[in-house]
Parts: sequence; C-alpha cells; structure tokens
Amino acid sequence: MCATDPGMLVKSLLMAVAALAVLSLAVSTAPAIEQSPGERQRFRVLGPLRTYTTSQSWIEVDYGRLAGNAAAVLRHLPAGALPLAMVQGNGYGHGLDLAAKAFMGAGFQELGVNDINEAITLRQEGVEVPIHVMLQPDYLTARVAALEDLEIYVEDLTFTKLLCSETMAVKRERPMQVHIMVALRPAVQGVVSKEDALELIEYIEACSSLQLRGLAADYGLPEELQNFAAELSQTGASIKAVNMAASPHMLRNKGYALDIVRVGAALYGQQETVPGTRSAARWLSRIVSLRKVAEGDVLHDGHRAKADMEVAVIYHGYTDAYQVDEFVVMGKKCQRVDLANSMHVTMINVSHVAGVRVGDLVRLHGCSAEEDGICLKKPLSLAAVSIGVPRIPKWD
Repeated sequence: MCATDPGMLVKSLLMAVAALAVLSLAVSTAPAIEQSPGERQRFRVLGPLRTYTTSQSWIEVDYGRLAGNAAAVLRHLPAGALPLAMVQGNGYGHGLDLAAKAFMGAGFQELGVNDINEAITLRQEGVEVPIHVMLQPDYLTARVAALEDLEIYVEDLTFTKLLCSETMAVKRERPMQVHIMVALRPAVQGVVSKEDALELIEYIEACSSLQLRGLAADYGLPEELQNFAAELSQTGASIKAVNMAASPHMLRNKGYALDIVRVGAALYGQQETVPGTRSAARWLSRIVSLRKVAEGDVLHDGHRAKADMEVAVIYHGYTDAYQVDEFVVMGKKCQRVDLANSMHVTMINVSHVAGVRVGDLVRLHGCSAEEDGICLKKPLSLAAVSIGVPRIPKWD
C-alpha cells in the first residue's frame, strides 16, 4: 500500500477549490434569461433528463387579442349579416386551430379556408360549424371532398359533374352545400357570364347529392354581386345567400347588404380599418452569440463587413420560408448585415444597442406597444412563415 504524498494531496485540493471558484463565477455571471409567455412550449420532454426544441424561433400568439379583434369586427358589421371568419393559410400564420377557436368563441358562426386539407384538419379538431372551401379543389380531390361535411365553391361544370358523381357514390346522408364563384371583373377564377352561371345552377339543382346555397365573389363591389344574383333569380334560380370578401373599402363604409360577410386580415389586426383591432402575434428568437467585427472582416460566404460593428447572431434563415431584414432588440430597430442566403443563421448590427447580451429577445415581426411602440408587421405576412416555426398561445 503506497503512502499518500501530503504535497500532492494539498495540490489536488487547491486545484479542486480553484475549479469550483471558476464554475461559481461562470454561473453567477451567466445571463438570467426570463422565458417569454409560453416559450417553454417550444420544448418537448423525452424523459427525466432529455428534451428537444422544435425550433430556434417561435410565434407568440395573443389569444385574447384575436378574440378581441373578432368582437370589434362583429360590432362593426351591418345588422343581419352572417359573419364568416377566414382562417386560411394556417390562420394567416397565427395557427389554424388557435384562430378558429378564438373567432368562434367571439361569435363568428362559420369559417372559411382555401385548402381542403385545412378544412379536414378543423373537422378532426372537433370544429362543427360550417366550413367553406373557397377555392375549387382539383379533380383528384373530389372524392376526398365528397366524404367530408364541407361547403365547396365551384366555378367549372366539369368539376361540378365529377363532384356530383363522387357525392352520390359515397351515399351522403344529406346533400353537399355548394357555392358558385363569380368573377365580377376580368379574372381567371370564377364564372364570368350569366349563361355559364345558369348552366351550373341547372346542373346543381338536378343533382340530388348537391344543393346550391349561393354566389360568392372575391373582387368587385357588393352591389355588383347583388345585381348579378338578382338577374339570375329572375330566371327562377334559387339563390339563398350571396357573400363577398370584406375589403378595407367595405369595412370602412359599411354601405352594403350581404347575406354572408367574410372577414380576413382585419381579424388578425393586419388592417387598420376596424377601430379596436390590434396586431395579435409576435415572431421571436434569441441572440445566440455576439461578435466584434472590423470593416472588411468576412462575415460568411465571402461577404465582408462594411464597417466596424458589433454583430448579433440569431438562428433564422431560409428554412423558415420567409427571411426578415429588420429586427427589434431591446427597443431598438436593427438591420440585417449578411446576404440573407443562409439556411439557419442571420447576423444583425447591434452596435447601437446599449447593454445587449447573449440570450436577449429578438423580435422579427409584430408590435410591442407596451414595451417600445415599434411595429414590424408590414409587409410581412405570417402565413408565409414555415409551419415548422411553432405557434405558441399567449393566453393572458
């Protein structure tokens, strides 16, 4: 048995004490990062010791603001108009299910989408109100549509015949509600002539598994659609409802009388047309590193810094499907300094941001009236942001 060298023991103890001191210093100087509302939902727990994050950025959606916007829009609509909330494009990028529940809770009675897959998703989530599929599906999707309790918009006789055949083949319990899309102005989508509209109406009325509900238009004036419907009704056509997208002009003037009014951007606070509506989402990330660079230093891919600056790196790139050029850090607007050609990384100039630290929040989109009054909502549409970026509800 070997005797322990007292000198070696003392040296080992001193090294251990020094290591603990360094660790203690590192912990005490590490930034205290307070999670934003709901941010921990980015992480998925695999076990007691293992988690993973779904994305390095996230979109925080204020559920209360969505519901508040919907209530403000409902107060603004003419009496008697049935309100239809558009939730296409993943709820304008705010989250399909989240937006649908907020609007239905506020009093909207029907929902609209353009993608039949979103309509089916809503049904799977338990949504029972009428769901309008505003774009005529492709021919191969007719059987899928026939199986679902949806309202389909048609503009083509060939597709309508196929839809009739498929709805009869699946032996639906009740006829499928259909709307005819009308092109009031020169356009690619929608029937143009009254003759084409009458042909569609006659075929739909002859099909026992289809039932005509009304006419719809995306562009034009409400009175144009109403006049079109009136002329068709004079021939004996049974049109129960006309509906049109609520443009900013319509929402400002309210001088119209439609059976159904569908509202989109105003519900998300993306149009300044209805008093009381506010932006309901913020796209956020965090600074992962800070670097001092000198003029001429290589940033990446041969791109060089144009001046001395402090650069913050965040994980945001073209995998997010939409790349941002302007950001907010600690209440200051900051600009991108790279070439926007990275899959995962963005570099921004934070030289003018006093006290900036690793871990600080970076806002890529949205308003923060309470903090700094800065809005980054135009021209960005959150519908363009990849569904891989999680939409996280902020409920308070």
